[in-house]
Amino acid sequence: MPQKTRRNAKTTLESLHSEIGSWRKLARKLGVKDPGLLFRIAKGKREAPNSVLVALGLPPRPCPTCGHYGRVVYVNNGGAMDYAEEVATMPSDLDRIVLQVLQFHRGAKNSISREGLVAMVNRHTTATDRQVRLSIRDLRRQGHLVCGMAGADGGYYLAADKAECDAFLAEFTARVSDIAETAARMRRSAERAFGEGGTQTGLFA
Repeated sequence: MPQKTRRNAKTTLESLHSEIGSWRKLARKLGVKDPGLLFRIAKGKREAPNSVLVALGLPPRPCPTCGHYGRVVYVNNGGAMDYAEEVATMPSDLDRIVLQVLQFHRGAKNSISREGLVAMVNRHTTATDRQVRLSIRDLRRQGHLVCGMAGADGGYYLAADKAECDAFLAEFTARVSDIAETAARMRRSAERAFGEGGTQTGLFA
């Protein structure tokens, strides 16, 4: 986001809050669901998404992925949310929106890239890349057959048949097994290096 736009959003919110005296009341006035989002923008911890810019009468920015003026979240270098905050601020309707977008991407040949999915989701709500990935995890646990392919031509899609689901699960479980093997080897190395007392004894002792 250009520095001028970021400064305008921050300054405007600070001024409005000074007049109204409550982030909750200001959120209602602007039609923003999360008062905490306005607070973080005013304190310089978050970039203002297009939904807030428009509510403030400021020009929106096009999405860097698809070029549309969606409600894309921008986070400055010093204000990225940690995992706990992203989980706590996930939109309540995110699962429904993600699934709705994926309904148009059934079958591996119709997959949508991760960036494309995030951009499409942000036309309807405000969500980060990690929040969309967490939603996909939750949808899978709920029984929805959301599959994915790695690589430049990869992306997310709903399984068109059992064969596609089986192929995804084979790759998915292989990754899990590979991670487990790496963790086990690191654990053994740590035991050799530090011993039971937690003091390094040297890998080649």
